[in-house]
Amino acid sequence: DRKGLHAFLLSCKDPCGGFRMHEGGEVDVRGSYCALNAAFIAGVLTEELKSGCAQYIAACQTYEGGMGGEPHNEAHGGYGFCGYAALILLGKEDLVNKGAMLRWAVGRQMGME
Repeated sequence: DRKGLHAFLLSCKDPCGGFRMHEGGEVDVRGSYCALNAAFIAGVLTEELKSGCAQYIAACQTYEGGMGGEPHNEAHGGYGFCGYAALILLGKEDLVNKGAMLRWAVGRQMGME
């Protein structure tokens, strides 16, 4: 039911540009990635769904290069994946500092314990 999926995703969209994981849930990069990915796979990724989302996600990049779940949050590897993958789906990966993101991610690699 693509029409139903599109309507549900629109109901999860927040005015800030991001998406909620569920009704009444928090808005974050993870919810935005999941919504965009589902819409992309189902072929319902409209301009209405895309509107403001890339800018919201880009605002989640931290001063150190990683991505937090929301703007001004601490960077986390999972959010980095979700944010960058979402930007790729939107064709807007150039909105973030890719060099800083790469340095941040490489700096988190550790040896086996």
